[in-house]
Amino acid sequence: MQSIEVISAVTRVVYVIAGSLGHSSRTTDTLLSAGQPVLLRDWRARAFGGADEALVRAGDLADGEFVRDLGQFPVTLYRIRCAEPSVIYAGGMELGTADSLRAQRHRYSG
Repeated sequence: MQSIEVISAVTRVVYVIAGSLGHSSRTTDTLLSAGQPVLLRDWRARAFGGADEALVRAGDLADGEFVRDLGQFPVTLYRIRCAEPSVIYAGGMELGTADSLRAQRHRYSG
C-alpha cells in the first residue's frame, strides 16, 4: 500500500443492502461514495462491461431498491492508493482502489 488519504467532503452517497452485490457474507448494510469502484462478478458484469468481471462505480448500480441513491451527504472518505491499481476486500465487498477506474479505462482504450 502506498498511501491512505482521509478526506472530509460532501458527496453523493449510495446505500447498499446487505448481500445485494452478490456477496452473501455481507450481513450489514453499507454506505458507499457513489464514485467508489465495485468489482462485479455476476450478470451485472456482463450487462455493464460485457465480461465475466467489471469494475463499476457504486452510483451506477443504483436501482432504487437494493442500491439506493441517497443524494449529497457530508462524509469522511478513505482513498487507498497502492503501487498499482488493486481490488481490496472491505466489508464483504470487492472494492477498487482510488485509481482503479482510471487504469481500467486506460487499459481498454486501445
